[in-house]
Amino acid sequence: MLPSTNAKAQIEDNSILKYIKTTPEIFDPIKASSRSAGFDLMSSNDYGIPSRNRNLVDTGLKIQLPSGCYGKIAPRSRLALKYFVDDGADVIDGDYRGKVKVVMFNYSEETCFY
Repeated sequence: MLPSTNAKAQIEDNSILKYIKTTPEIFDPIKASSRSAGFDLMSSNDYGIPSRNRNLVDTGLKIQLPSGCYGKIAPRSRLALKYFVDDGADVIDGDYRGKVKVVMFNYSEETCFY
Protein backbone atom coordinates (compact mmCIF):
# COMPACT_ATOMS: atom_id res chain seq x y z
CA MET A 1 0.00 0.00 0.00
CA LEU A 2 1.08 3.56 -0.65
CA PRO A 3 1.29 6.02 2.25
CA SER A 4 -1.87 7.99 2.98
CA THR A 5 -0.06 11.27 2.28
CA ASN A 6 0.10 10.56 -1.47
CA ALA A 7 -1.21 12.89 -4.09
CA LYS A 8 -4.49 11.82 -5.64
CA ALA A 9 -5.97 12.41 -9.07
CA GLN A 10 -9.74 12.21 -9.46
CA ILE A 11 -10.97 9.59 -11.93
CA GLU A 12 -14.68 9.44 -11.15
CA ASP A 13 -16.86 10.52 -8.25
CA ASN A 14 -15.70 7.69 -6.00
CA SER A 15 -12.61 6.27 -7.77
CA ILE A 16 -9.21 7.80 -7.17
CA LEU A 17 -5.81 7.18 -8.74
CA LYS A 18 -3.30 7.36 -5.91
CA TYR A 19 0.31 8.05 -6.76
CA ILE A 20 3.62 9.13 -5.32
CA LYS A 21 6.48 10.91 -7.01
CA THR A 22 9.83 9.21 -6.48
CA THR A 23 11.53 12.63 -6.56
CA PRO A 24 9.99 16.11 -6.11
CA GLU A 25 10.58 17.29 -9.69
CA ILE A 26 8.47 14.49 -11.24
CA PHE A 27 5.40 15.69 -13.16
CA ASP A 28 1.95 14.89 -11.80
CA PRO A 29 -0.34 12.81 -14.05
CA ILE A 30 -2.80 15.25 -15.62
CA LYS A 31 -6.04 15.13 -17.58
CA ALA A 32 -6.05 17.54 -20.52
CA SER A 33 -9.80 18.04 -20.06
CA SER A 34 -12.64 16.73 -17.92
CA ARG A 35 -13.61 14.37 -20.75
CA SER A 36 -10.12 12.99 -21.41
CA ALA A 37 -9.98 9.20 -21.63
CA GLY A 38 -7.05 9.00 -19.23
CA PHE A 39 -4.12 10.78 -17.64
CA ASP A 40 -1.11 12.16 -19.49
CA LEU A 41 2.24 10.92 -18.17
CA MET A 42 5.66 12.46 -18.74
CA SER A 43 9.15 11.03 -18.56
CA SER A 44 11.19 11.66 -15.42
CA ASN A 45 14.35 12.46 -17.40
CA ASP A 46 15.44 13.52 -20.85
CA TYR A 47 15.75 10.49 -23.11
CA GLY A 48 17.08 9.71 -26.54
CA ILE A 49 15.89 6.78 -28.61
CA PRO A 50 18.23 5.81 -31.45
CA SER A 51 16.82 5.36 -34.93
CA ARG A 52 14.79 2.17 -35.35
CA ASN A 53 15.30 1.25 -31.70
CA ARG A 54 13.55 1.30 -28.33
CA ASN A 55 14.09 2.59 -24.80
CA LEU A 56 12.52 1.99 -21.40
CA VAL A 57 11.26 5.37 -20.17
CA ASP A 58 10.74 5.99 -16.45
CA THR A 59 7.83 8.22 -15.38
CA GLY A 60 9.11 8.47 -11.81
CA LEU A 61 5.61 7.63 -10.53
CA LYS A 62 4.36 4.79 -8.37
CA ILE A 63 0.61 4.31 -8.58
CA GLN A 64 -2.21 2.53 -6.80
CA LEU A 65 -5.11 1.85 -9.11
CA PRO A 66 -8.72 1.77 -7.91
CA SER A 67 -9.94 -1.66 -6.81
CA GLY A 68 -10.90 -3.87 -9.74
CA CYS A 69 -9.06 -1.73 -12.31
CA TYR A 70 -5.93 -2.09 -14.39
CA GLY A 71 -3.85 0.60 -16.09
CA LYS A 72 -3.23 0.89 -19.81
CA ILE A 73 -0.46 2.94 -21.39
CA ALA A 74 -1.92 4.10 -24.69
CA PRO A 75 -0.02 5.65 -27.61
CA ARG A 76 -0.37 9.33 -28.43
CA SER A 77 -1.25 9.95 -32.06
CA ARG A 78 0.71 13.22 -32.08
CA LEU A 79 3.96 11.42 -31.23
CA ALA A 80 3.34 8.77 -33.87
CA LEU A 81 2.40 11.23 -36.61
CA LYS A 82 5.01 13.89 -35.97
CA TYR A 83 8.00 11.90 -34.70
CA PHE A 84 7.28 8.25 -35.64
CA VAL A 85 7.50 7.35 -31.94
CA ASP A 86 5.09 4.89 -30.35
CA ASP A 87 4.80 3.03 -27.06
CA GLY A 88 4.52 -0.65 -26.33
CA ALA A 89 0.86 -0.30 -25.21
CA ASP A 90 1.82 -1.52 -21.76
CA VAL A 91 -0.66 -2.90 -19.22
CA ILE A 92 -0.30 -2.15 -15.50
CA ASP A 93 -1.73 -4.84 -13.22
CA GLY A 94 -4.08 -3.60 -10.51
CA ASP A 95 -1.77 -4.82 -7.73
CA TYR A 96 1.48 -3.42 -9.21
CA ARG A 97 3.17 -0.89 -6.89
CA GLY A 98 6.54 -0.32 -8.56
CA LYS A 99 7.61 2.60 -10.74
CA VAL A 100 5.65 3.04 -13.95
CA LYS A 101 7.95 2.61 -16.95
CA VAL A 102 7.00 2.69 -20.62
CA VAL A 103 8.68 0.97 -23.57
CA MET A 104 9.00 3.57 -26.35
CA PHE A 105 9.82 2.69 -29.97
CA ASN A 106 11.44 5.03 -32.49
CA TYR A 107 10.49 4.03 -36.03
CA SER A 108 12.16 7.05 -37.66
CA GLU A 109 15.53 7.34 -39.40
CA GLU A 110 16.85 9.77 -36.75
CA THR A 111 17.48 9.64 -33.03
CA CYS A 112 14.50 11.07 -31.17
CA PHE A 113 15.09 13.20 -28.07
CA TYR A 114 12.39 14.16 -25.62
